[in-house]
Amino acid sequence: AIIIGNEFISALIISQMGLYVLVKLLYDLFCEWGSVLVARWAIVFLLIFPSSFFLQSAYTEATFMVFTILCLKAVQKGTWRWAGFWVFCAILIRLQGVALLLPMAWGLWQSRRKNIKLADLIFAGLLPALASGIYILIRAMSGDSSALPLTETTLHARMALPWENLIYSVRYLYD
Repeated sequence: AIIIGNEFISALIISQMGLYVLVKLLYDLFCEWGSVLVARWAIVFLLIFPSSFFLQSAYTEATFMVFTILCLKAVQKGTWRWAGFWVFCAILIRLQGVALLLPMAWGLWQSRRKNIKLADLIFAGLLPALASGIYILIRAMSGDSSALPLTETTLHARMALPWENLIYSVRYLYD
């Protein structure tokens, strides 16, 4: 924002760079899984899907997806320091990045018989914990009443189980 002078334009540029990297990562991933044709169609469908608006605007979706894919690739390769670093980045963007600890733990469980260095495990475990602490500290310092995002007071939103929204929708239709 300091270089550009406009926070929205800065966020838009960062989001577009994230989208470019996301498209490249997904293209390579789908080429591995299928073919070039499959990869091309997957990217086309990703970009024309109505919710792709969030990927192409000043939102964190694209960069979050980039860090998620990079984390999962690092877990697959067994590079635990990189996996921890990508979880760290994902958590700093969005606290929901802690969910990446589950595939990381599963990958560690699967490779438990391999010779994994203790330093790699400590590094991979401490980075996500550090990121969670930083995220919560930033929310608390910003004056938000809930340091953990269980409610979003400015959006009039709260955490709800999936079926609660379904029940609310059905009641709303019949009222």
